[in-house]
Amino acid sequence: MPPRLRHRHLFMPGDQGILNYVINQKVNQGQLSVCRRHLLRWPGHGLAGISAAAIAAGHSPALIVHWAGFKAARLAGLPGADILRFFEARYYERLPAGRYRQQLAALRHPLGHWRAALQQRLRHG
Repeated sequence: MPPRLRHRHLFMPGDQGILNYVINQKVNQGQLSVCRRHLLRWPGHGLAGISAAAIAAGHSPALIVHWAGFKAARLAGLPGADILRFFEARYYERLPAGRYRQQLAALRHPLGHWRAALQQRLRHG
């Protein structure tokens, strides 16, 4: 204990590949059936039917929106920024001193983004 990978060259530790492999093996052996659903949206391909207003009104489809790969100093610079701001506001309104914490985070994120860009420029001349 803990369990260890027998074939480290095939799977990365903690990777979902192991789960995918086991599930696909069970499907192929007729021990499991899998239903496939389109439940993920990537803003780079569009967010048809999904907006902060639609979510707030309860009219948006129940989907996962995944911003993988997008980089911006501010949320407003990302596609679907209205959705991000909607959920950010819901998150901070539940925290003690949430409004203050939200403003602090709004400053800290772009400063960290710019600092990382400056460090990269300094390293690469």
